[in-house]
Amino acid sequence: MSDDRERRSHFERLYTLEGPADAEAFYADWAATYDADMLERHGYRGPALLADLVAERVPDRRAWILDIGCGTGLVGVELAARGFVHVDGLDLVQAMLDRASRTGVYHRLLKGNLLQRPAVNADRYDHAVSAGTFTHAHVGPDGLDEVVRLVRPGGRAFLLCNAGAFVDDGYGEKLERMTRLHLITLAETLDAGPLLDDGRRGTFVVLDVHR
Repeated sequence: MSDDRERRSHFERLYTLEGPADAEAFYADWAATYDADMLERHGYRGPALLADLVAERVPDRRAWILDIGCGTGLVGVELAARGFVHVDGLDLVQAMLDRASRTGVYHRLLKGNLLQRPAVNADRYDHAVSAGTFTHAHVGPDGLDEVVRLVRPGGRAFLLCNAGAFVDDGYGEKLERMTRLHLITLAETLDAGPLLDDGRRGTFVVLDVHR
């Protein structure tokens, strides 16, 4: 397969993954060219948009932040560029974490699956961020339980979701249940605008964590 066809194949498969094992193999295969494909070929602006929002809402640049689904480190790089100095990363795929380690912006990089309780202490982080994890055919709404466990009460989670997935995949219903249980308050939902050159849009979801 030519490089061009392989890149198209990766992008076209992005929303058709079938569970964690499929996702791990898929992203391990894509890790080496992911940044170039997404940033240069598809104009992916999600990490920069998310980092802008966090920078506006979090004045303390020394807060401890967990980048969930950190991948190759695109969000971490953007947070560091805005002055944040305490960022850890969590991802399912070791090959992506290996790429993230090259950025030099993370204190710790952790391998784990949000649906199987990663070996990270509860209440460890002041805030969590995530771009690209809560989308079609990835973690799904149940991953939000672990996000809330990892953030201390009084902290926030800043999530950049695929707008279509947020509507279609049950995220709204999940957040309503978590609100009724007094685990969170849905502080904001905001249109993030186009995330890619093809016009696919994002939704910012900001959660106040209680528990």
